[in-house]
Amino acid sequence: RNFETMAIGARNPDQPTTSPDAYFTATSGKHKVYFFPKGGLGADDDPMYGILGNIRCTGLAAGYGSSGRTTIKIAMYQWSILRVRLADRIWELDDRGCKVTIMFDPTRVDPGVLRALTKPGGRNGGPAIVPAATDEDENGVVDQMVHDKYVLINGSYAGDTSARVVFTGSANWTNNALHYNDEFM
Repeated sequence: RNFETMAIGARNPDQPTTSPDAYFTATSGKHKVYFFPKGGLGADDDPMYGILGNIRCTGLAAGYGSSGRTTIKIAMYQWSILRVRLADRIWELDDRGCKVTIMFDPTRVDPGVLRALTKPGGRNGGPAIVPAATDEDENGVVDQMVHDKYVLINGSYAGDTSARVVFTGSANWTNNALHYNDEFM
């Protein structure tokens, strides 16, 4: 359905490929696909905010997470201030005991998001941040970069204390990806 909607728009440039709220999900077994754009403005209209809210940091089954703590690994190419709520929730998860590692290029992440992720305090020192771009010869041109968008959860998710879950897709954590672009997760 999503492909057909986009194909109609591609054949007719005067017809938009999506409506202001073309959001829907499709489920098959343990797999779920989210299609965007999604209408709305607040945290309740941000599926990733809800997804992060399903994570618990402790009480894991044996063999999951790390040292009894849920691990969360994130790679995100772009991250805008209008989705700083995700950074706030991730910082809170680290504070509650999850082991959080985030990979991104600071030139593609709003400074307000970076401030939210690195704010002082917290019981666990805040999320670990790993650079996602390198300029090894220091000529001002990036030699390698990560353009991925994913979240890996190993531990407790949505009541399952032995979860290993992957969220991936085309969508950056930007307002445009959530509310305006043809994206999927």
